[in-house]
Amino acid sequence: MKKCPFFILTIISVLLVAVFGLLLRFGIVYAGDGLEDANNESKTIEVASAVHYLKTLISKELGITSDDYPDMDDIMMWSPPEGSLSKNNAEEEEEIVEIGDNADENHAEIAKELASDEEYANNPDAYDGASAVDYGSFITVGDDYFEAGDACFIGDSRMQGFCMYSGLENITSYAQKSYAIYTVFTKELFDTPTGKATLLQEMEANAGRFKKIYIMFGINEMGWADEEKFDLCYYQLIDMIKYYQPEAVIYVHSVIHVTKEKAESSDRFTNESVDRRNEGIREVAENEHVAYLDLNTVFSDEEGYLPKECTSDGVHIKADYMKLWVDYLKTHAIAVD
Repeated sequence: MKKCPFFILTIISVLLVAVFGLLLRFGIVYAGDGLEDANNESKTIEVASAVHYLKTLISKELGITSDDYPDMDDIMMWSPPEGSLSKNNAEEEEEIVEIGDNADENHAEIAKELASDEEYANNPDAYDGASAVDYGSFITVGDDYFEAGDACFIGDSRMQGFCMYSGLENITSYAQKSYAIYTVFTKELFDTPTGKATLLQEMEANAGRFKKIYIMFGINEMGWADEEKFDLCYYQLIDMIKYYQPEAVIYVHSVIHVTKEKAESSDRFTNESVDRRNEGIREVAENEHVAYLDLNTVFSDEEGYLPKECTSDGVHIKADYMKLWVDYLKTHAIAVD
């Protein structure tokens, strides 16, 4: 009973933030005077993140969910369609199905073991935090590498901002604000001629189309207590992409740090917690033999935080600084046949 005032205040806070978010969304109010569209978009994204965080906080206090959110039942164990094989061969399908058949075991460890290869070794030529793994060495490319119609970008609001303000044309975006990695098989977010579709449905409908796929997840899931569940979701996502896009070079992005002010105001977004998440993402990339890109080598001040001038909300990159991101991708590319 002593917690009732807290619950009431928290619920009121959620409602107020949600209403403010709707007013921002429909342009009835604005996030701040003199802000450009890119920054207004960032403010709207930040409101959505705040709502998500407060909802999680209420659930935790009421005991509705555990610290290990999401529950394992919320994580779809993907396996290829029965009777169909990708160009990666039948052996890969058997490996993926085996993960799904052992639902009560340590999924992340199983996935890592299955993804490993005795002949695999880290790329000795990797530099500045990035790794090309067994794709070979990175090369430098121009805009045409991304604008050939076969580049796809998948992820959360940070990736959405990149797709909107990078200046790159003819790219495909499957990035949305508040997009969480465990919903990529189930959440219908993307417009198609017949209605909304999940990322899984879009990968299937566009099988074989993409040759370069860039992924960024992790900031929306910083509240997860169980890192292995996050890793499991990443393994599942990459396995699905490999199945439907067997010729694609897959790039996995690190989680970008937040500003010092943002980190000091929340124990979820410290550099240490982000770095732990990135260690897991890098290990997933290495085990899956895909490229790992460390954007914190670009967006970091002398203390390792996201520089204040690069962001309007402490989290999302301003449009004016997207060129740094684009330039990094251009110097960390893999040759495509």
